[in-house]
Amino acid sequence: MLVLDLRLLGAWRRVSLAALEQPTIPLAVVGFCCAALSGLCLVTTNATEYLGNPFVPIKFAAVALGLLNVAVVASLPAWRARHAETLAPNHRRALAIAGGTSLACWITAAAAGRMIGYW
Repeated sequence: MLVLDLRLLGAWRRVSLAALEQPTIPLAVVGFCCAALSGLCLVTTNATEYLGNPFVPIKFAAVALGLLNVAVVASLPAWRARHAETLAPNHRRALAIAGGTSLACWITAAAAGRMIGYW
């Protein structure tokens, strides 16, 4: 998602959003499914160790907000117009906000996940 989020924020403007989304979105879906499955296994086998860990709810909230952001982006008129050669300024702004939100959510989820082990 990092590459797509950076593109939504305005990086690599010469690369079309439609061309970049084709490889990144399926890869992100597979990555998320693998991470969710391994996380579920980890939580179910060590559930009592995670009770009271303040980073667990932070991670879960960040993942939930990240998934909510995906649903919001998919419904945006700006996302539906991504195949256009040039996007209107309001569409670019909406996608940049969505990309920044996504980046913040997934970085927070990753950082909180790393911190869970140190608590």
